Amino acid sequence: MLETKVRNFLYYIFIAIQFVTVIALASKNKADYMRDTLFIAAFVAVYIIIEDRYKIRVSNYIRGCLMLVITVHVVGGKYFDFYSTSAVFDKVLHVVGIYSFVLFVYSIMDQFLKISFKANFNKFVFITLLGINIGAIFEIVEFFADITVKPSVRNQPDLVDTDLDMVADVIGALIAAFYVCFTDVQLRLSKRK
Repeated sequence: MLETKVRNFLYYIFIAIQFVTVIALASKNKADYMRDTLFIAAFVAVYIIIEDRYKIRVSNYIRGCLMLVITVHVVGGKYFDFYSTSAVFDKVLHVVGIYSFVLFVYSIMDQFLKISFKANFNKFVFITLLGINIGAIFEIVEFFADITVKPSVRNQPDLVDTDLDMVADVIGALIAAFYVCFTDVQLRLSKRK
């Protein structure tokens, strides 16, 4: 019951922050960023419906991590222009973002596929590779956004940026793998009982 209340509270706060951010971006005439924020909010709304319909169980820790990453991306990166003004903002967000997305994806995969490993090392390698793949998908999405949407500030200004993003993604994947393999995550990943 408390977990459900916390989940709903997180969703309400998240949607409210996205709504306020869209208004703030509109006041600054940042149409590209408004579109990005609206897309993210719509994607999360669709996920909320799918989560409820298919009884997907994700811990509030993971949900909170994801929402924090998305909020920092939109508010810090888009509204305050930290992507343009900070040399490390994007890299730190990649580390924390991949960490959060790996926990999220692994939690869902574990719930539906009942993944089991004979050794923690195998699980560690699997989760690390999962994170690297998610990072590669993010880089491909950024590339396609740059060539199709043509935002005023490109997601990938040069190859060095892409390479550093991938290094940050690997670090985030390794942290997630350590977290899952070497901590007691049964209570954190998903409550099945």
